[in-house]
Amino acid sequence: MPRFARKSRRRTGDDATKVQRLLTGYYMEHCPFGDADSMRAGWIERRDVLVRQWVRDRPGSRPWGWWHHDAPEPRQRIDGKPHPFDCKERTLHIAESDRKDFWEKAYALAWGMPTSFIPPFDEDLYRDFMRNILSGRDSEIFEPEWNYLARLNLLLPEDSP
Repeated sequence: MPRFARKSRRRTGDDATKVQRLLTGYYMEHCPFGDADSMRAGWIERRDVLVRQWVRDRPGSRPWGWWHHDAPEPRQRIDGKPHPFDCKERTLHIAESDRKDFWEKAYALAWGMPTSFIPPFDEDLYRDFMRNILSGRDSEIFEPEWNYLARLNLLLPEDSP
């Protein structure tokens, strides 16, 4: 009786999903990175190839994994307002919290910019935020990726247009 070859149990979509997660930060229906350590290891393993591919298609920018794991500092605000992380009242409020998840959210970055806005400790920022949202404008203006990379001397030869 003939024997059928067994199919590999390895999921072929896992690697594509990992790459998609490292490039965009987007969680697909199945994210093979179970924890931050495995995600970091995946980034370190693929970093050079992914950055080169990304820069070839989008000069002057970097993928999500680079911002999440390799960016040396947050992007600066260029709208003349203080950076949310520099607000003393906000920092004291967060430091007094015993909730680790609150602390992590308060200082989380996405693409080099803060992901959380914590009112009412940033009252002026909150007022500007609401005024701008209601008028359809951006509420906080951070330096463009190209300027960030140029300021920190992180542009690659492939970044030139």
